[in-house]
Amino acid sequence: MNADQFAAVAFLQRWDAESVTRWSSHQEAVIRHKRARAFLLQQGLPRRSLLFEAAEPTGRTQIRRGQVCVLLGSYDEGEQFFLDVERGQVLFGAEGFDDAFPVNATVEMFAQCLLVSERVYPYYSADAGPPAFLSVARRLEALLAAVDPATYELVGSFWKTFVHDVSVGDFAVEDVDWWSP
Repeated sequence: MNADQFAAVAFLQRWDAESVTRWSSHQEAVIRHKRARAFLLQQGLPRRSLLFEAAEPTGRTQIRRGQVCVLLGSYDEGEQFFLDVERGQVLFGAEGFDDAFPVNATVEMFAQCLLVSERVYPYYSADAGPPAFLSVARRLEALLAAVDPATYELVGSFWKTFVHDVSVGDFAVEDVDWWSP
């Protein structure tokens, strides 16, 4: 089994067909990156996960830091994930701004990182303390960086920022009221 097949099996084990948003052929036509287009058409992304809620695929483009992108979904109100239609890279930015921070080199890696973040959850309780926060953060860092090491190390990386937030206690079970595994 190659890496792509393994990722597809792992993906399907977590998200069944009813809980996935797939793009249709007319919506994905704007995506020029072949692997990203194929992934969104055949696999799709979760409608909802710990750190992501899919947007309705429209195929409408927007410019983010000079890159032509489509909206994939959101993390939080006003914070969104985009796909660079040429490179297949997933980016993160605030709604209404031109910023674009690296998330993953490919949409497949993005789906894998979403899976990692969910498989490790629940992270800790609010009273667990710094040693527990750091332990979970180190585990997440090792797993997330293994999926996409080059992007993980970039300045402003979404996943590196997420791991930092975990390390300071921002993801206690009591605080994550939007998610129940």
